[in-house]
Amino acid sequence: MSEKPVRVRLWWRTNPLLPPLPKGYKLSRPARFGHQGEDWLRDAWSLSIEIQEERNEAGDQFALARFSAPDAPHEWLAPGGRFALFDGATVLAEGEIINP
Repeated sequence: MSEKPVRVRLWWRTNPLLPPLPKGYKLSRPARFGHQGEDWLRDAWSLSIEIQEERNEAGDQFALARFSAPDAPHEWLAPGGRFALFDGATVLAEGEIINP
């Protein structure tokens, strides 16, 4: 996994009737970053996510994120960066990097 995790804000795009992920839940999914084009799968990287807080009233959820691979482009995890987490062709969540 990558060096140091970064704090992220997540907006889930899945069914709002499903229960939110609990604090401590971990998942790893392919991520498309804001600067990547339509051919993003040629340079795709997975993020490992650990939920840190329950979902708030606005629907946001805060988590820690890091790349799953040690040779990943860690500079992509800069504050203000945006990404989307995928399950196949479905966007599970959109995220923003809060701080390193």
